[in-house]
Amino acid sequence: MKLLEKQELFTDSEYEEVKDELISKFITIAEKGYIPTLRSGDTGIGYTLETELGIEENSFSAPDLIDFRSEVKAKRKKSNCTQTLFTFATKAQWQMSKMDFLVRYGIDHHSGVELSAYNSVSKTPNKQGFYYVTTSDYLMLKNEDVKIIKWQWEELQGKFNNKFPSCVKIFADSYGSGSSEHFHFNEGYIYRNVDMGKFREFLKNDLISIDLRIRTENNYSSVKDKGTAFRIKEKYMDLLFHKEVLFTSDLV
Repeated sequence: MKLLEKQELFTDSEYEEVKDELISKFITIAEKGYIPTLRSGDTGIGYTLETELGIEENSFSAPDLIDFRSEVKAKRKKSNCTQTLFTFATKAQWQMSKMDFLVRYGIDHHSGVELSAYNSVSKTPNKQGFYYVTTSDYLMLKNEDVKIIKWQWEELQGKFNNKFPSCVKIFADSYGSGSSEHFHFNEGYIYRNVDMGKFREFLKNDLISIDLRIRTENNYSSVKDKGTAFRIKEKYMDLLFHKEVLFTSDLV
């Protein structure tokens, strides 16, 4: 199988060459039936699937399945969680220091020991006053008139294209909870050929949310930023990408 360079996208012919191997990988996992989670909590499903695929856990910008030019995502069928497209907010995009931001907008975390600012932001101001605006040149997260993070469209689209040229999404039935949860990965789709102009329009039309995930640690001495996440509701994924069935439970 050809290993593609990170910046390349699949041509249709290249995709067809590896499609059967991709399907075979997931059907092999599906045929195992219920697999015990390797980590408790929300991230257990993704970590378990990636381990089954031999993917090392990372937070790098490149897709998980480099061979297939795809980001791999796992989801419990009963979950209504939104889909993370990518995370992106380097120091350069912040219009104030992260510590200043937390001092000004953070809320009590761990009984006064730390501050945190976990917010889901749309174009409509939330309870904490955060919202985002779009112009022809940039996307900006604000609180009232205070500028917090600013992204140029070109850098956002470049980040999206690098992390999310396509997405393999695997759904699982599950039972149990915590460290006793089990997953049966038995349904999969690939989302390809994202329309970058449509991604921009989705933001302008308030169909993508931006989640802040930042807090202090070590008694206010430092900041832990898990990355500002761009998320979309499951029902809009079909509109942003071309969706194709990889396998269903009928094939397992």
